[in-house]
Amino acid sequence: MAPDTRDFIVDGEKPSFIGARVYYADGSVSRLTLTSKPPKSEGVQALVAFSDRTFRRWIDGHWVMENYRLVLHGEDYYWYDGRDFGATKNYVEIPPTAYVMYGYLIDWQDHKRIARTAEGDRMW
Repeated sequence: MAPDTRDFIVDGEKPSFIGARVYYADGSVSRLTLTSKPPKSEGVQALVAFSDRTFRRWIDGHWVMENYRLVLHGEDYYWYDGRDFGATKNYVEIPPTAYVMYGYLIDWQDHKRIARTAEGDRMW
């Protein structure tokens, strides 16, 4: 089974997810709330789902607040169903009521650059 937020646990509880950012092959990024649809559904390279839970982290001499998040990349399909987010290579794993976005094959170095940018995205 591919990764998704249905199994995401923080301190023994399943947090709520408040939205996501979607990273596309053309370098654009869109913000996705639980009630919105992304401007594009094709060319997705990464999706960062943000939890409503936050934590403090010491960076460069001061405390920074970050959201717990799940970074998904390198998949063929990305989805959300109004509550959870996920990604998979197998279409049948997607919940039947989910909105589906499609991945796009690009040069590996370009994908890694986009994935690194997504992994650095820490605050909703």
